[in-house]
Amino acid sequence: MTAAAASPSIGPRAEPLTRADLERFLACGIPETLIARAGIFRVNSTEGARIVGRRPGSGDYAGLVFPYFWPGEDRPFEYRLRRDRPEFEIGPDGKTREKAKYLSPPGARPRLYFVPGTRPEALTDVSLPIVITEGEKKCLALHALGDNGADRPRWLPVGIGGVWNWRGTVGIEAGPDGSRQPVKGTIKDFDRLQWRGRKVTIVFDANVRNNSSVQAARWELSRDLRRRGAVVHWWHWPKDTPAGINGIDDLIGAWGPEAVLGRWPECERLAPASLADCEHLFESLGPDHYRLSVPAACLSIDLDRIRWEHTDLLCECVVRCELPGIPNVRGVVAAGKLNLSSLTTRRSFAKELERRAPGLKELPWNQLIEEAALNAIETERAGAEMRLLDTYPEPREEDQFYRLHGWTLTASLPTILFAPGGLGKSFLALWAACELARQGVPVCYVDTEADWRTHRLRKAKLYGSTPHNVYYYRARRPLPEEADSLRRACAERGIRYIVVDSISLAGSGPLEESATAIAAFQALARIGVGGDMGALLIGHCPKDRDSIFGSVFWTNNARLTWHASRVDDGSEGYILKLKADKTNVTPTGQVVCFRITFGERVEIRPVDPSDIEEVAAELPLIDRIEAALRRGAKTSNELAEELDSKPDTIRKTLNRHLKKTGRFTVLSGGRYALREHGAGVGEEARDDD
Repeated sequence: MTAAAASPSIGPRAEPLTRADLERFLACGIPETLIARAGIFRVNSTEGARIVGRRPGSGDYAGLVFPYFWPGEDRPFEYRLRRDRPEFEIGPDGKTREKAKYLSPPGARPRLYFVPGTRPEALTDVSLPIVITEGEKKCLALHALGDNGADRPRWLPVGIGGVWNWRGTVGIEAGPDGSRQPVKGTIKDFDRLQWRGRKVTIVFDANVRNNSSVQAARWELSRDLRRRGAVVHWWHWPKDTPAGINGIDDLIGAWGPEAVLGRWPECERLAPASLADCEHLFESLGPDHYRLSVPAACLSIDLDRIRWEHTDLLCECVVRCELPGIPNVRGVVAAGKLNLSSLTTRRSFAKELERRAPGLKELPWNQLIEEAALNAIETERAGAEMRLLDTYPEPREEDQFYRLHGWTLTASLPTILFAPGGLGKSFLALWAACELARQGVPVCYVDTEADWRTHRLRKAKLYGSTPHNVYYYRARRPLPEEADSLRRACAERGIRYIVVDSISLAGSGPLEESATAIAAFQALARIGVGGDMGALLIGHCPKDRDSIFGSVFWTNNARLTWHASRVDDGSEGYILKLKADKTNVTPTGQVVCFRITFGERVEIRPVDPSDIEEVAAELPLIDRIEAALRRGAKTSNELAEELDSKPDTIRKTLNRHLKKTGRFTVLSGGRYALREHGAGVGEEARDDD
């Protein structure tokens, strides 16, 4: 039987499967005879749009069509389209995913999928186990896996369109205001099977291990099947499942049918009898934030903003549950301040949760709140991990910094850029944020002075319409008060660098007071700076000063500070000179220059400091030597005369860097050269002058 012949209502517009289609099925252990029996066929975009009731041209609807047959019937009652090229969308987690990959006709309700040719008596034979899985292809793969060559297969595979597609609209009832409202429940197809005393195994995709919604769907389906009298089992994915495996069909393709059958007994286990028996996870989500979750119940208990007040451990407790039928506000069942040290307060909060979520009576709220509180107290008392310094991995030097055209920023510690007003610090900071984003670093621009319109216009002047992975956050309170919100927002988006513009307005008190500086750096630590996140802090100073504003603690707590000043060289725009004022990571006195040109567009480009007469004299000797050697090889005497130095000082400086950096070489006649400009292999420096 051909694919087209199995679907008489479709007519000649059905197309046979391609060889590539067949090979994808064969790779999952689905033989050609079963493919033909299933009646799968291919359609072009126009025919696919017609089948699922979409307007032709509104999308690409080419793909595979799976007919739905009820056991004992020879004509399909429904079709489902698997599109070859669905659109993509960005989900709430920021990840790109396929959108509407599977489509049904408008108004179609979720239905169960059975392999065509399934005997009607299999629906009521309780001695025949049932295996429930996601989708038609996985159902076919399980059918082939369960075919032992005898009259009676190992199991009856049943497919659902998605993990929640066993639920749907089952009726219409009048609402409180008299309007007709849909009633959600288990689809009617379930009533046509005999479940009591029957073994049922739920085989969901591999993301059931870490996707709370999939875990909740499995739990709710298990509860419904138990109410029908089924003996429910769960398929547990083996720990050695290869990376990239999604469904059971993929695993069969990777391991082969015999290997999967051999591992089946260890993976198939009785499902937990109650939510109390389901897995609980306690984890630290960063400074002052813990979470206890019960994935099967789509439940999480967040203990955030934890702090000690005298002998009490206080927190903000937020309980979320997204199971159907549980009253909540945007997923939140309850939220409020909680004294974790008080047994009375914990019990009272648990009773309130019991009252608010009567649909979760089987959930031991008192036990869960106790578990979350005691874990948090124990963790807080234990403090940070103590271990031998030598047991930490040795970091690579290049991973400690970001380099932006010669400008060094610390990758996981605070850097400060300070200057008088009107020098373009904010333009430079926004440029730095975009340049970091171009290097693949997710950046957040924390603004305390202006608004998003200002920075959006600045970015357009710098880059036009070119997009960058730079987030914007308007801080309206001092940084210590914004820290918790910023930490959460940065963690959700994977931010690895923040720009604070400016720290002057982000301080929680007078800048000259040490407490203000200390509080700001403590807030940065809570946000994540000092871990996997770095920060550039923009600050102001008076025009007649070249030292940082306020307390000395600003300088002392930063790992690197740059003082910016303006140099007018008679050209269009001006030079912004950055000098390393205090540093633990780069040579003190290092100078980096950028030319800033204002016009219809703002251009920021690096300039060699040695090319600027006013700046060149300030450069470290080795930098001035390098600039001179760019113009050609020279002896130490020639360099000393040109740089107004002593030949012995020149030789000592170059000998030191010959061994340390390998940037220089010695040519015949004792002439020094840059290795990139010189010829031959460098020799030990000698005085031939």
